[in-house]
Amino acid sequence: MVNNITFCHIYSMKTTISIPDEIFQEIERFSKKHRYSRSQVFVMAVKEFLEKLKTEELLNALNKVYSQPESLEETTLREKSKAYYSKKNTKRKEVNISTLKRSRHLINQMHRKAPVKMTTDEILALTRG
Repeated sequence: MVNNITFCHIYSMKTTISIPDEIFQEIERFSKKHRYSRSQVFVMAVKEFLEKLKTEELLNALNKVYSQPESLEETTLREKSKAYYSKKNTKRKEVNISTLKRSRHLINQMHRKAPVKMTTDEILALTRG
């Protein structure tokens, strides 16, 4: 047997649907347990269903785009980008290493000499040197 349910929405839209008894009983139990009206349960379910469809459509569109082979222009651009950022990172590492070596040199010089009082600005000037 199928129960008829009137579906009400805040915007005065009403509709009648037919559902199997076992689903109707599950909705009744759920709505009582969580203190929702049957209409609220249906609205939540439909919203979730529609959101799932949108997500699947987006995923399918992305899969379609990324399943196509990369064009020569895209490959060239990707390779140039990788090379550019690789050089940029290498330069950063070189600068950091040279700064570290300069700092070590200064520290070694300071240890060899008798301790001298220096201001923070003087120390910073030496490390930038």
